[in-house]
Amino acid sequence: MPSAVATRGDDAGAGTDDRTRQLAALRSTYPGYRIIHYVRRDGADGGWWAFRNDSPNEQQRLKGVYACVARSDAVSLGTALAEADALLQLTNEFLKPPIRPGPA
Repeated sequence: MPSAVATRGDDAGAGTDDRTRQLAALRSTYPGYRIIHYVRRDGADGGWWAFRNDSPNEQQRLKGVYACVARSDAVSLGTALAEADALLQLTNEFLKPPIRPGPA
């Protein structure tokens, strides 16, 4: 992981308002993740990172669910998280026990 500081939205500089809005949108859309935009100590962009609040279990990991997702921009991260959530839903459906009818 790069040596970095997280963007909080209160720093000065071009694009800060856009980053703040993107960060807020991602956080509200994907509450199951801790989402951070990093700015490296030298001022360069450190990318967008999402860390799952809950670690994936063994079955989820085998299906390709990761604890951390990183992308170079907010749109790419949003796309990756949508794919991860879809995979997680499929994995969870796969893990559910079958519904058995009750006594008639």
